[in-house]
Amino acid sequence: MIVFFGLACPKGAGAFRRLARCLIPRLVKRIAAGECEHRCEACQHEKEEAEARARGWSLIGPAPTKGPGYRRYRHACGHEQTIASANMQSGRFNCANCGEGWSTAPSFIYCMRFTLPGLAPLVKLGFSRNPDSRLHWQLKRSPDLSGQILRSVSIRNGHTAQSLEKKMHAALRRDHRDSVIPPDQYRPWLRVKSEIYAAGLQPVILKLLDELDTGCSDPD
Repeated sequence: MIVFFGLACPKGAGAFRRLARCLIPRLVKRIAAGECEHRCEACQHEKEEAEARARGWSLIGPAPTKGPGYRRYRHACGHEQTIASANMQSGRFNCANCGEGWSTAPSFIYCMRFTLPGLAPLVKLGFSRNPDSRLHWQLKRSPDLSGQILRSVSIRNGHTAQSLEKKMHAALRRDHRDSVIPPDQYRPWLRVKSEIYAAGLQPVILKLLDELDTGCSDPD
């Protein structure tokens, strides 16, 4: 069996040559048009190994039963697991053997700021155990959108973070109703249905986070 650009050619050299004649011109055209990039498999393997090491895992290899978007990894605890490559990059997964769920894992309450096409700047209050992953892998529909984390406060677990965040949103909606942005305005750019406010509310939110960090916040 011959493998060409990830495709298996079980019928030998003749089939391989026919496949190459068919695919190579198409691939060159797509690269020239900027539709895709040529990928060095050795470089890609090193990249995936580095991504795994950064999160306490080691790359074992492909996961044939799950498809090209998955890999087999070994955690520092010894557990082996199949994980989507995108999730290894974003950190949005748990070790099935020793990992904590979102409700018991340490979390953060954050304030983010967005500048979206045709809109005045917006801010978001939310909670996540990984705000950076939340911003770049979940919220933004395009990597080109302007967004940044202004402030984040560590909370002992996700359950407490969610409870505090809900109280803060209730207080903001009660006291600053005019600053709540309707979802239809930002839906084309952000994957979220609420929790977005006009940027004029930024100092208020940051003050709430400062008070939360010092232990004297009372969102009610």
